[in-house]
Amino acid sequence: MGWNRYTRLASLVSRCERGMIRCPVCGGAMHGLSHLALVNELYTREPSHDHEMLLGFWTVRVSDALELPALPVRARTAAGSDLNPAVVYLSQLASPSSRETQRSALNLLALRITEGQCNMDTFPWAELRYEHVAAIRTYLADRTNLQPSTVNRYLAAVRGTLQTARRLGQIDADHAAAACDVQVLPLTGLLRGRALTLGELERLFRVCAEDHRASGRRNAALLALLYGCGLRRAEAIGLQLEDYDVDALVLKVKGKGNRWRYVPVPPGARDALAEWIALRGPQPGHLVTAVEYGDGVVYGEPAITTVRVYQIVARLARAAHLEHTSPHDLRRSYVTHLLDAGADPLVVQKLAGHLNVSTTARYDRRGDAAKRRAADLLPVPFVRPEIVKPCAAIT
Repeated sequence: MGWNRYTRLASLVSRCERGMIRCPVCGGAMHGLSHLALVNELYTREPSHDHEMLLGFWTVRVSDALELPALPVRARTAAGSDLNPAVVYLSQLASPSSRETQRSALNLLALRITEGQCNMDTFPWAELRYEHVAAIRTYLADRTNLQPSTVNRYLAAVRGTLQTARRLGQIDADHAAAACDVQVLPLTGLLRGRALTLGELERLFRVCAEDHRASGRRNAALLALLYGCGLRRAEAIGLQLEDYDVDALVLKVKGKGNRWRYVPVPPGARDALAEWIALRGPQPGHLVTAVEYGDGVVYGEPAITTVRVYQIVARLARAAHLEHTSPHDLRRSYVTHLLDAGADPLVVQKLAGHLNVSTTARYDRRGDAAKRRAADLLPVPFVRPEIVKPCAAIT
């Protein structure tokens, strides 16, 4: 790769990680290299005169088409977008991040199914039947490197679109029910992510303490929210200053689906937040804000982005000489350490904002040592036989 091509790639990666460019494939904001990797997984970098899409300096084409049973591809018109079941389905999702994520999934599927002829807005979703959805499931499960949870999210987007098409009268109830009856993938295999040890967490906070700029205190407060309170990235940056009740020492958190919950702030996290708020000032606005690195001036607005949170945690992990660490690993650590300390799983579920305790269980990274301690708690009423002398032989 020549130097010019390398610098163009570096620029693309940098802008992608900062969420500054939109994906020409799915139309959504490209949040980090995982999005870029997914696009590269589904599309090759071979030039074609039939269908070309410029991704940075890469010219990619749709290839290795998804083999579906006969599906009449009649592109929808933009004028009918108000009745597009995919658009209506997305409008019903409560979270903007969920809408963006599922829009990306539907766009990628539409492009793959039609070999680039349709995107989400022009794809005839009401034409899908059970055999089509089953073929999509098989393709995603067998011919991509997507995690089962990601495949299930794609299928959920298709099911939601088909159910919306039924409500709009575009597909009859029997066909919709059959198409939505495709089974999800079992969530087996290795769990994603990891839980940090207390030593690793201390090293992260130490890196923040050694940074005497405003960013050091801000980053320590961010770690306190992600680990000490188990918040998601979007939850942490969505907090307003008034959402932290300093007297009651609780956070009022708006989670997925616009569901509110109260999260107690543990002692260490209280100190980190107090240090940051003292520097930030009492002005209303986001609790976690952007900072100016030159003179340490703190701005009340705008809040940092979820992409920036990912970058901050990754940079802190590198500075602390840790293996790759994501913000969600801190949330996994929160759940794992609470369960390891003997907290009630149902209470941990409520603290984490999970609808089902089974979701909380998937965050558990305690490993074999915890299993051994749990097994040792079980009393087994074994009765040792008394040692008796053998009986004399009967003659």
